[in-house]
Amino acid sequence: MVQNRAEGRIRARNRKKRLERAGLAKYVQIWIGRILLIAVALLILVLIGKQAYVFCVSEAIRTESAAWSELSVTYAGPAIIMRNETVVTAPASGSVAWLVAEGARVNVSAAVARISGAVSPEQEQGSGDVKSPAAGIVSCQLDGWEGILTPANYQRMNLFTLFSSVRPKPLEVPLQEVQNGSPVFKIVDNLVDPYFLIRLDEPPGNLPVGSSVELEWGSGGSGQGRVIGLQSRPGTCIVIVDVSQATGDAFSTRTLDVKLISKKGEGIVIPTQALVNRGSEQGVYARTPMGIEFYRVVVIGTLGDRAAVQGVQPGLDVVTNPGLVKKIDQEI
Repeated sequence: MVQNRAEGRIRARNRKKRLERAGLAKYVQIWIGRILLIAVALLILVLIGKQAYVFCVSEAIRTESAAWSELSVTYAGPAIIMRNETVVTAPASGSVAWLVAEGARVNVSAAVARISGAVSPEQEQGSGDVKSPAAGIVSCQLDGWEGILTPANYQRMNLFTLFSSVRPKPLEVPLQEVQNGSPVFKIVDNLVDPYFLIRLDEPPGNLPVGSSVELEWGSGGSGQGRVIGLQSRPGTCIVIVDVSQATGDAFSTRTLDVKLISKKGEGIVIPTQALVNRGSEQGVYARTPMGIEFYRVVVIGTLGDRAAVQGVQPGLDVVTNPGLVKKIDQEI
């Protein structure tokens, strides 16, 4: 009997221990499940937070539509024209009959005008032709600066004082009466490029000596040019341009209001801030239906905050703050 009671107590203790172990295992399982649940919840929160962050940053990305355009900047100001000119004087007094029109191109020894009356004080009354001493363009717009304002003289002159000395002059009709020895017309050498002295209110940016430019003036006047000199003072600047293929009244008037156009290229124009280097490649990020994509580009030229490039199509939405795209790539 005593033995049976002892065995019963042992079995009871063993049962109690098994129950305690089972309870502990269940307790551990519950806490492991809770921890796993918490970990999964935290992971979901982290993923949602990262996606929300990416979404917010993506919404902060700014874009601009790329467009085909010409990269140029235009300056405007008054200009003085320096040319090679030969003044022709009257061999006698009398009435003038013009044989060619203003602006006509003539060869050397071509008859330009005929003077009727006394050929000279010593000769009998008659008529005589006034001929061109050189090939060039006939102009009746005499201003007294002939032989002074020539391309060869510009480096020996104070160009800033010229703009207070050379005044605009209205076009004159050809003379009908002349005196012996007085100027009748001039021949402008159109084979030598004229120089345009263009006064600007401030030095032009990104327009060094040697730059190719275009000029426009008046009603359709234009020319191609090359900057050959720059002179600056506080508040003003003079750009000296060697102009070729000049049209319009560039050979008749001394002063013009001109537009100086500096072209840096043409292509797809985008903001320079959109350009980004990715490894050894230069390109742009763009927003597409598939997301943000990288396009490699070739820069043709830059001017201020604009760049002309090749490698993208017009209408592409290029990212103008690519630093955000890089940040997203690094954090994802």
